[in-house]
Amino acid sequence: MRTGISVAVLAIVGVLGGAHGAAGSPAAGTAHVAAPEADDAYRRVAVRDAAAMSLSELAHTYDTPAKVWYLLERAVTYAFDRQVWGEAEYFATAEEFWARRLGDCEDYAAFAKALLDRNGYTTVLLSTWRGERDAGGNDGHTVVAFLERGRWNHISNLGYVRAEAATHEELAASIFPSWTRSNTWVYAGPTLTHDGRNGWHVGTMVVNRGAGVRTLVRTEAAALVAVSGN
Repeated sequence: MRTGISVAVLAIVGVLGGAHGAAGSPAAGTAHVAAPEADDAYRRVAVRDAAAMSLSELAHTYDTPAKVWYLLERAVTYAFDRQVWGEAEYFATAEEFWARRLGDCEDYAAFAKALLDRNGYTTVLLSTWRGERDAGGNDGHTVVAFLERGRWNHISNLGYVRAEAATHEELAASIFPSWTRSNTWVYAGPTLTHDGRNGWHVGTMVVNRGAGVRTLVRTEAAALVAVSGN
């Protein structure tokens, strides 16, 4: 998963997305990066002080999605897995990622998930995939999605996006609408594997569709089933 773009904390209209993969231009819709509520937490804890904190200590201060995104934007640098780990693909643990403060999209997402989980948010790690690799070898993007007021928003290295999706299908479509397949990830515990996924397994396969469209959803334990996008 590769996308080497960092965006400033600002308000936008549209939806950000991008890698295992590549970055894309904002799509139609309503979403924005929310930063103001993060300011107090960031002023109280400088990056040099946060660097020595455990995940639990970080979660105490960076306890909302906006604050988590603010921390990522100011304290972490995007880097490809091969640069950091010497592997084409490597799912770092949240602790490994924070120790180096380097990583790609799934590392940003898994770290943000760890902080949000500690603050009681309902979260899911989700990847969306393009039909083929681009010239740079990019083929997908991973985010952590979380419920806010009953709707799915998401964070990745590309930003904090208020997609306000009602379903995983709408959520997937909000990242890169032209990428037509996605999947959630399930963590089974710390296990080093040759594929670099290290305990993460594919959960549910999702076809990217918006509201009101019937979609096909496949899970590892079931055959294809039709569900409503409403």
